[in-house]
Amino acid sequence: MNKIKQVKPLGNQVLVERLKNSDVHTSSILSVNSDEYSNQAIVLDLGPMVPEKYGLEVGQRVVLQGNYVPFALEDDHREKNLVLPDMIKAVLIEY
Repeated sequence: MNKIKQVKPLGNQVLVERLKNSDVHTSSILSVNSDEYSNQAIVLDLGPMVPEKYGLEVGQRVVLQGNYVPFALEDDHREKNLVLPDMIKAVLIEY
């Protein structure tokens, strides 16, 4: 079987890359174990049916809650997930 090099979200799915707690330690949202994944992620891609009302854009840092569809690409160092827009609870504005 061939290796998977890319995932394109379909429908209203959002592709995100989860951040580890050690990546977000400067955030005011506190986490405990630095080796575990936090509830924060970076938006990598949007499915064609993600409603504009969510205001989501590639590159945004977001807070997740709920269930995700996890997967890993062959050369990844971070977990990727497909999530529904309703599972994204906030966009974090960085400066």
